[in-house]
Amino acid sequence: MILKVTNLSKTYKTQNGLLPVLDLLNFSINKGEFVCILGPSGCGKSSLFHILSGIENPDSGKITIHHQNTANRRGKFGYMFQNDLLLPWRNTLDNITLGLEVKGHTLKKSREEADKLLRKFHLEKFASFYPSDLSGGMKQRIALLRTIAFNSDILLLDEPFGSLDALTRMSLQKYLLEIWEKLHLTILFITHDINEAVVLADKILVLSKRPAKIIKSIEINILRPRNIEKMRSSSSINIEKELINLLEKDIL
Repeated sequence: MILKVTNLSKTYKTQNGLLPVLDLLNFSINKGEFVCILGPSGCGKSSLFHILSGIENPDSGKITIHHQNTANRRGKFGYMFQNDLLLPWRNTLDNITLGLEVKGHTLKKSREEADKLLRKFHLEKFASFYPSDLSGGMKQRIALLRTIAFNSDILLLDEPFGSLDALTRMSLQKYLLEIWEKLHLTILFITHDINEAVVLADKILVLSKRPAKIIKSIEINILRPRNIEKMRSSSSINIEKELINLLEKDIL
């Protein structure tokens, strides 16, 4: 087990009073697992990631990383937001080095590590390109490699493909799975797309509307690679139906 969350709760103070967002969340993630977090808009998924990454603190509960309870979680996760957030004045190579520089690596070593990542995933020809020269899908690829360079242990990916068209999204899903398998990553991935969750995940955590509770944890036992035939199988269709029913009951 690489991550355990116990009785995690969070309430925000707003101009209109208290806003409970997370309510006694409990779950654990094993090393190398790909876990999707699925729930209604505004239920607290991004708030959970902010707390896990150390941007915010919970009101109560415990977060255990590598069997250690730690209040200082900064740098324990690689965190990729919905937007690529690439720096327009840096080329691809130097955007990827950013996380390594923040961790204290020299510029030379940072560039060597970034170059290795680009070559490993066949993107070295884009090393000198600036964000303005890249497509939306390519920007997300580079942002993902930058996140891995910062921390290649546990990744928090907050709906990184949500703004992409269907074909680009499918391409990025395959790309992410290739990275996950090659680097043996542990990934928590927020999505609103039921099909995407079933395509990617070993396990799906279904959250309720705010304040979020875990309605159900569903293991996805569809063999990989999950091609079109497998995603049209009765097993896949039944999982999607179950997810729709769970979410509809909670939303309505």
